[in-house]
Amino acid sequence: MSDYLRQGSYLEVSAPPLALRASEAMRVGDFKQAIDLFKRLVKQDARTEWRDALAEAYAERARTLAAKGMFEEAEIALSKAAGPDGTIRDPLLYVQCLVKRGQVHKAAELAVKYVVNDKVPAATAPQLAELTAALWLVAPVPLAPPADQQSEGGKWIEHARVAHQTLTAWIEGKPQQEIDLLLSRIPLRSAFRGLRLSIKSLMTAPEDPARARLRSASLCRRTKSSALTSAPRNARARMSSTSATARQPHQWQRPARWIGKYHKVQSGDAH
Repeated sequence: MSDYLRQGSYLEVSAPPLALRASEAMRVGDFKQAIDLFKRLVKQDARTEWRDALAEAYAERARTLAAKGMFEEAEIALSKAAGPDGTIRDPLLYVQCLVKRGQVHKAAELAVKYVVNDKVPAATAPQLAELTAALWLVAPVPLAPPADQQSEGGKWIEHARVAHQTLTAWIEGKPQQEIDLLLSRIPLRSAFRGLRLSIKSLMTAPEDPARARLRSASLCRRTKSSALTSAPRNARARMSSTSATARQPHQWQRPARWIGKYHKVQSGDAH
């Protein structure tokens, strides 16, 4: 629930009875009722506070629906909570709903749009940036030059391009020194750090399987608790497959097999 609602702005003496009932509905988690009441308030007086409260009620309703696995309904609720310029109130949840419904390309396009334009709430920005990185590797969309290269969106685009170059070099079997140079351009704080760690683990596997397994296990633990857990099953498999590769070091020389899982998603086979 938004800070605006937590502060009890609708509990003021001057607040109309509908606002008091709507605030109470939000407090007890009856978001469907809150939506109905805020709709009535907006019809009576389309002031900004009522419109914002209605959007928040829709967003809370969407979160409840998503928690129940009703992703299509949650997506619809979030669409109704969009601002006048079409901005989604909770872009991370919206993208997650699209992914859960198998709309990977649409999810990638929307996610990139929000990350690049820095239109993500600060609380969920890191999660969405990481999820967007995974989606972009599954379903690349064109990246326009950023207006500000030093912005978070600008840095994300730069890291995306380097990640793509790194992945291409690895698939083509380029010398390890060349790949290491590209990997060094992906900071450990980057949303693409999972790719950096995964490829590094795979390159380590032939020389030191034990070290590769430890590195892969650490990556998988972090991945499970990150936004990537909302990505398609095959996208997650791509990250976790480093453990199996470490047990079979000779497979690192055939990276196309590791990448193949992503091609299934691109062709519409997400199973």
